[in-house]
Amino acid sequence: MAMAANVFPILKCKVFLLSSKLCAFYVSPHHAGRLFVGSEDGTVYALDSATGCLWWNFRASTTVKTAISIGNHGTTAFFGDTNGNVYALKSADGSVLWKVHPDTHPALPALRFS
Repeated sequence: MAMAANVFPILKCKVFLLSSKLCAFYVSPHHAGRLFVGSEDGTVYALDSATGCLWWNFRASTTVKTAISIGNHGTTAFFGDTNGNVYALKSADGSVLWKVHPDTHPALPALRFS
């Protein structure tokens, strides 16, 4: 069911279709009415948990297979990608707070999957 953008003026309502590229590898956190999901193509989505509308999305350098953790009293979303990068985004709008590559070891078990 599509909704007009004026129904939810704060949201950028778009038709959001689930595809094989959207795959939650771990339990996705729910915070402040939003569901945070990583994907095979490296996109992280913040979805309205009641409507499914997209609040924001962010493109990491590659696949996001780690769970997304919400911290700092709900203000920050933390996750890693399969290149070993770790990200911190503002949970309200998806803007980058920081991105680091903490180790170059090829078997970084928390972030790298074969």
